[in-house]
Amino acid sequence: MGLSLLRVLSLFLLNTLLSCGLTEYAELTFEPNSTTLYSVEHVDLTCHMREANVSEWYYEFKWNDKPLVPITPSNVLRIPELTPDRNGDYQCIAHHNRSEESKQSNRATLSVSAHRPRATVRASRTSIPVGGSLTLTCSVEESAGWSYDWFTRSPDAEETAIATNPEHNSLSISQGGSYWCRGRRTHSDFFSEKSHVHHIDRTLSNRSFVVLQHNWTQIFSGETISVRCEIQGGGDTQWEYEWRTTSSHQPVTGPNTAPTHSEYRLGPASVFHSGEYWCKARADWYSSTEWSEAFQLRVTPDKPRPRLTADNTTITGKGSVALTCSVENAAEWRYDWFRRTSASSAAQILRYNETDDELSISEEGIYSCRGRRGDTSFLTEDSNRVSIENRVSHKASVVLQPDWSLVFSGERITVRCEVPADEQTEWEYEWTNHTDEQTEWEYEWTNPNSTTAPTHNEHRIVNASSSDSGSYRCLAKDKKNLNSTTEWSDDVTLTVSERPAAHLSADHRAFPVGGSVLLTCSVGPASPGWKYYWFRGEKTSEPLTDEDFKSRGQSASASREGLYWCRGGRGDPVYYTQYSHPVWIHGIVHNTAAVTLQPNWPSRYRGEAFTLWCEIQGGDSEWEYEWTATSSHAPPNTKEFRISLGSDLSGSYWCQGRLKGARQNSTGWSAPLTLSDADAPPPVLTVSPSWLTPGASGTLTCGGVPHPTAGWRFYWYRADPISLDPVPMCPWSSRYTWSDFHTPKFSYELLPGSDGGTEQNSFIIQGLTESAGYSCRAGRGDPVFYTKYSNTEWVWPVDSYSSVSLTVSPDSVQHFIYESIRLTCEGNSDELRLWVLTGDRVELSECESQETITSFTWNLEDLFPGVYWCGSGSEISNAVNITADSGRVILESPVRPVTGGQSVTLSCSWFRRTNFDSNISFYKNDELLQSDVRRKLEISAVSKSDEGFYKCERSGVFSPESWMSVTLTPAAPPSASPVPLVLGLVGGFTLILLLQLLLLCWCRNSKRESCSGSFHLNQTHSKLFWLEIRGRVILESPVRPVTGGQSVTLSCSWFRRKLDSSFSFYKNDELLQSDVRGKLEISAVSKSDEGFYKCERSGVFSPESWMSVTLTPAAPPSASPVPLVVGLVGGFTLILLLSLLLLCWCRNSKNLCCDRLSQSLRTNQSSDPTVHYDEVQLPVYSSLLHGDDCIYESIRGDTEEGTRGDPEETSDYVNENPHSASGGL
Repeated sequence: MGLSLLRVLSLFLLNTLLSCGLTEYAELTFEPNSTTLYSVEHVDLTCHMREANVSEWYYEFKWNDKPLVPITPSNVLRIPELTPDRNGDYQCIAHHNRSEESKQSNRATLSVSAHRPRATVRASRTSIPVGGSLTLTCSVEESAGWSYDWFTRSPDAEETAIATNPEHNSLSISQGGSYWCRGRRTHSDFFSEKSHVHHIDRTLSNRSFVVLQHNWTQIFSGETISVRCEIQGGGDTQWEYEWRTTSSHQPVTGPNTAPTHSEYRLGPASVFHSGEYWCKARADWYSSTEWSEAFQLRVTPDKPRPRLTADNTTITGKGSVALTCSVENAAEWRYDWFRRTSASSAAQILRYNETDDELSISEEGIYSCRGRRGDTSFLTEDSNRVSIENRVSHKASVVLQPDWSLVFSGERITVRCEVPADEQTEWEYEWTNHTDEQTEWEYEWTNPNSTTAPTHNEHRIVNASSSDSGSYRCLAKDKKNLNSTTEWSDDVTLTVSERPAAHLSADHRAFPVGGSVLLTCSVGPASPGWKYYWFRGEKTSEPLTDEDFKSRGQSASASREGLYWCRGGRGDPVYYTQYSHPVWIHGIVHNTAAVTLQPNWPSRYRGEAFTLWCEIQGGDSEWEYEWTATSSHAPPNTKEFRISLGSDLSGSYWCQGRLKGARQNSTGWSAPLTLSDADAPPPVLTVSPSWLTPGASGTLTCGGVPHPTAGWRFYWYRADPISLDPVPMCPWSSRYTWSDFHTPKFSYELLPGSDGGTEQNSFIIQGLTESAGYSCRAGRGDPVFYTKYSNTEWVWPVDSYSSVSLTVSPDSVQHFIYESIRLTCEGNSDELRLWVLTGDRVELSECESQETITSFTWNLEDLFPGVYWCGSGSEISNAVNITADSGRVILESPVRPVTGGQSVTLSCSWFRRTNFDSNISFYKNDELLQSDVRRKLEISAVSKSDEGFYKCERSGVFSPESWMSVTLTPAAPPSASPVPLVLGLVGGFTLILLLQLLLLCWCRNSKRESCSGSFHLNQTHSKLFWLEIRGRVILESPVRPVTGGQSVTLSCSWFRRKLDSSFSFYKNDELLQSDVRGKLEISAVSKSDEGFYKCERSGVFSPESWMSVTLTPAAPPSASPVPLVVGLVGGFTLILLLSLLLLCWCRNSKNLCCDRLSQSLRTNQSSDPTVHYDEVQLPVYSSLLHGDDCIYESIRGDTEEGTRGDPEETSDYVNENPHSASGGL
């Protein structure tokens, strides 16, 4: 009712605003209809009236809020010649000639330009295609209100008007020529400036091509070339040519070459000629071919250089060598050949302008070539030089002195080139060094640190470095004929490494009395020629020569304590390695050291704190302690130290003891103690059972902790999901998919009795009244080291006394996986949550509202099997188990436990109903109960013996099993609270007193008419107030839940009635009834009647309404019926006393109000139809008007049940006049 009253008030206020003051019911327009006009133009201002007669008004025109002319009866005003100072806002106001009503128009802005506009011509394309046409478009500064004149001129004619004042601004042409246009105002003689001339060509069918004079694939800078424009099908036409290019060099003219010639000569070419070239031919001034396709010309800036190769660089005996001169695109070139006897001699030409790119020679020397092409003999660069030698039978060899292939930085070595003895030949030597970078150099050897001649056969490396590494080879040349050489020697590889460091090792670090330690010194990488030098204590230049130190090459025997070093040396002068790392050698005592751990638990984890002890066994001497470890943390040299395991402390630990005052005597290192930094495994929580009956207990078990007796204590927690921040608002549409759920994080609260942990890894929970999640973790040590929290396990009560309840529709444990279900949470809060445990994880959907929500439904389109429960505020509902099956048969059984004594129906459903005569079998705990064509198994009064696993079978296909739980009505728990008595007395007294006072006041104010004691519908004077929310058909169904066993009538109402129409009623989209009755009667409702109902008439459906069915609840817990009896007796006595007082007052009243009240009651009961109050979509309202008579303002409904009046023929409210002729009721 509040929403309807707000809408009525809003309409009233809007009507008031529209009826007061100036309203915009006038409209000002310009003619010409353009916001931009020009000087000397005229404009007509018209004030249009909306829904009014123009002749009943006077008009006032304003310019920039100033009167433009006196008020006139004409609604049209002309401004004959505009000037730029007339820019501004214009408005008109209409004044009614017989009232003070005025109507104000919109504000219209007018812009006046001082210059005359110029027309613009645009063409749809650049030229007229072959056999086609072209469209020209004329516009004037993109403004409206123009018509257009078109003009043309051919080369031999004057200007001609081809179209005058056409309605459209476009012109289609098919002939070439010059075209232009101008604009004129549609209703005046105002012209724009003429447009610029637009030249249009007509395209001929001939095609043009650009070709290169020489069909060369590549053009080089300096060459002379030409490109030509060829016309396909040109015949004898005298063409004029046009060229276009993207190059930076434009066409040039030459002898007998005009700019319109068909040949475009480029010479000499340069990179500036690179680009694309187009050409076209013109037959006359307005006829031409299309532009040719682009010809891409690329000019390479550098001359090409041929590459000269030889199949062999050595001539043996009377053999020959084939030379090849290679230039890209060899067919375009001719070749010149040259020979030199030495590098410094002049070149002699062997062949000139040869077409063959190969040449066979049998004489040693230095050869080269070049290429040429074109009429002007364009020449390439000279090729590379190739040396051809005459090889003798001798072969050189490379030797190293000393013969070390591996030398180190700073050493000396000599590389020699040797040739077999030949007394008649004097040799020069040439070396190549193939370095690590694989670059081969050929050179005559020189060394600035040596006095050896450059062509000497010896190369001395005085101070070797990494640059000297590589492969060496040599050959010898005859000094009398340098092209006569020996063969190259084989490669000899020399490797130069950084200065090495010696490595010292010992078979033991400690020796007993009279014993010794074997030391070994080595140099890596391995190489020959080393001698070893030994040192003790500080590094000195003098090696050890003690009698108690005996060296044998790489090995030495040490029998004295101390710090030992070594290094190697070789060569002359001696080249030394770096010193080795020191090794400490000491004597040992008979005591032994051991590393112990406290507490000594069998397993240790990252984050735990421990104490490491070094215990010396076998004597009471005073010791100093040493520690060593493989961890990155250096332990302190104390007897004990405390660590907290982490990645930097994991590893092996050793300790040893040294006698105070005789540190050379030590116990030796202990056996290692290894610590790992593994994470503690998270505990695994299990619960048994997961479903508890009220008052039963459950057991939590915290497993998965290795060695649970190794100091562990177990802590038990209640796990509560943490809400989202912010919590989303509850949507109007409650359709949900799996994406609307999220995996929550949890907060943990210790359970009572678990503050200090428990020694046992199990814990008993008792008195569970609502669904709850539990977790555990283990801890030990000081400070306490905790494992991670375990998984969260959930426990659900079989039944719940919570005021929040969760119901499922359809009410069945099993569902097809493709079906959607409705989960309804009934509570009283502005926060709602829905949990589901599916698989091994919990998902949560939550929302909040600005108002209290008593019922909220989740329509789950994606059905996932699991346990569902909901929360409203701080309270949690019962839990329901739902399974989703992809098979063809399911068993429909109750979701919640069934109370003993109730009737239960189990149904068998399948995917597609075919073969209706098939038998259906029902089983309990795998025992057959029923097998016939019925789809249902009915149990009239369930008992505890009916509890068990049920399934059904059809055509050999079994449904999954479902557990049906049966609960007996529990005894009411004791209660001694006086609250029911007090609330009953106070509430009853207050209600009766208010009702009697209201009736008393009404009777006193009634003078002439009787007081009606019942609410009825007056068919004559009342009016209908019907808020139709959606559509023309509604379903009348109960607002509140219906108690099981009651009768219920659902009615279908419509906007206008037709008696011959039929009605259909549906439940959960399944047809229940279809006939001419407008009612669906259910004699005794049960839980199976719960669902979504709707009705249909003539193809129009009503909205769906949910009908909820509640079973008769058990009596609330009470210890004694005394408060109830006392409350009933007290209330009855109070009502009796108040009724007697009212009766006495009525007898003494001057008017006969009470008598009339009784009479009215009898009259209404006999004549008026019954009014149903529990209807969703037909609220009825009444109020009592003040006055001397009993006057009612009522709402009239149609007398025929199931119909509604016509809202177009009735008003919302009617206040009856008590003094009118028909004012009496």
